Amino acid sequence: MKLNQTSTIIGLLLLTGILNLHAASGSWTGASDNTWAGANWSTTPVPGTGNTATFNGAGNANTTINLGGGVTISNILFNTGSTAAYTIGSGAVGSQALTFNNSGTITVNSTVVSNQLFNAALVLGTDGTAQTYTVANNSTNPLTLAGNLYGGAGGTKGTKTLAVGGLGNTVISGNITNGGSTTIAITKTGAGNLTFNGSVDATTGLNSQGATGTLTINSGNLVLDFSNYSTSGNADMLDSYTPVTMAGGALEINGNASYASTQNFNNGSGVTVNPGLNVITVQPNGGNLSDPLPTLNLGAFTQNIGSQTVLYGPAYETSATGATPIVTNAAAATITTTTLGNTTDLLWPAHRSTVATVGLYEWASEVTSGTGAH
Repeated sequence: MKLNQTSTIIGLLLLTGILNLHAASGSWTGASDNTWAGANWSTTPVPGTGNTATFNGAGNANTTINLGGGVTISNILFNTGSTAAYTIGSGAVGSQALTFNNSGTITVNSTVVSNQLFNAALVLGTDGTAQTYTVANNSTNPLTLAGNLYGGAGGTKGTKTLAVGGLGNTVISGNITNGGSTTIAITKTGAGNLTFNGSVDATTGLNSQGATGTLTINSGNLVLDFSNYSTSGNADMLDSYTPVTMAGGALEINGNASYASTQNFNNGSGVTVNPGLNVITVQPNGGNLSDPLPTLNLGAFTQNIGSQTVLYGPAYETSATGATPIVTNAAAATITTTTLGNTTDLLWPAHRSTVATVGLYEWASEVTSGTGAH
């Protein structure tokens, strides 16, 4: 009997030891080197599947984190004012991979006063099922996702939703592709900017940032910045089949300093604006009026009851010459409204002399003073 009890106790102790070998949430110390797998965390073993990895200090100057053959994690948190500027993923951009468990998060708290960079490719999920992943930057410093971003593979394919929010600014400079999911959807909330500024050459047939999921702008500013594009014919930072919905947010197109650039949304369901004040801005690179003017093709435009849309073009005065339309719809596109006359909620601000068109018909006339509905 005693022998059995002893065996049971030993078995439990061994089981406890095995369980203790499982990864655990912890904070980065960088005590040994810059490797994720090394003795560089406040816990042993290192954070992994199902855990939270926290960066909240100087990291012993080991701030470029080597992910080795890849890391899977649930949440990454940057916290406290003493957090260094970290780079997650070493080597060339996208040469290492960081996989997020389903419903994974990246959070930068408001106390952080340093830039944060994800150099690794980001994989949304350990499978291709429908899940939401959250990126929230509440710092006054930017958060940059430089590596490619794509859905995980396996299981029943679904839509991967990337929900980007927070008071701070987030930049996505890598490609977005579906991977093993059916599509990637982007939702923008919070007062901060979400900027796409990839350097992909649109003439290579890579279809720019590629994924054809929905784009929803509920608040804040979504910026498509063409300044890093390298050749003429710069078109479609986001896929032209992307359905766009606005509900009190802003969409901004920034052009290229050397080449004309175009964003089309005309091959899908176009752009729909829901209740709230929505702002659409199209401007040359850095607001420099001597640079080529970008073009935004909204496709079919639907403005629902309770919504307003303000159109901003370059700040040309009426004395300027050579101003050309910068916000246009294809000849086959339409504007639909849920009530007759709802087009009075299309607003054109003061001192903007560019004309927006729907097909061959003038949509918003130029004005020289005041703000008018046209």
